[in-house]
Amino acid sequence: MKRRFDDYTRLARGLFGASSLWLGPRDILSVRGSGVLLPFVEEYCRFELDRIRSAAVVKTRTGLVLNLIYGGLALLMGGLGGAAVWQGMTGGGTAEPFFYALAVPLLLVTTVAVALFIINFALGPTCHFQLQTATRVERLRSVRRLRPARRLLTRLTPVLLAAQGPESEGRRSEDGGQQSTVSGQGSVRSDRSDRSDRSDRSDQ
Repeated sequence: MKRRFDDYTRLARGLFGASSLWLGPRDILSVRGSGVLLPFVEEYCRFELDRIRSAAVVKTRTGLVLNLIYGGLALLMGGLGGAAVWQGMTGGGTAEPFFYALAVPLLLVTTVAVALFIINFALGPTCHFQLQTATRVERLRSVRRLRPARRLLTRLTPVLLAAQGPESEGRRSEDGGQQSTVSGQGSVRSDRSDRSDRSDRSDQ
C-alpha cells in the first residue's frame, strides 16, 4: 500500500490500511486493496471535484449485528466455560481434569468475543460513504464508521462547493448544463430541479 502521493492529502484509511482516500488539487483519489491481511492488488479510482454530484453518508446496521453476534457468542461460551469449571470443582474424581481442560478453550473464545465486542462498540455505528457522479455511484471502503464519515463529509463540503464555481461551467455543460450544489446533509442537488420545484409551487 502506497503511503503517500505527491500533492495529495490523506482523508481516510481503511482496516489494516488496505484502502485509503486522498484529496488532491482537482480530484479525490480512492485506493482499494484486495488480499488477505496485506493488499496484493490495488485499484485506483479518481473523482474530479467538479464532476461529483453528491457525497452521502448512509448509516447501516452492520455494527449492531456484529455486537449481537459477539455478545451472544461471549455469553454462550462464557456460560459453557463457567459450567465446565463448576463441574470440575464439584464433580471430583477422574472427570475433574477433563472439565478443566474443556473450560480453557471455551473461556479463551469468550475473551476474544468480549474484546471484539468492546472494540466494535468503541468504533461506533457503521455506515456507507458514497460519491456520485453523472455515470456511477461509488461506495468507498476506506470510510465505514459513522463518526469519521461525518467528519469527512464536513471537510469535503466546502471543497465540493468551491469546485462548483464558474471554472467548472464548461465541464458541467457537457453533462447537460446542470449546476450542482451541496446541501447541508452532503448530498448534491441540481439547480435545474430546484427551479422547477419552485415554479411548480408558485403555480399552485
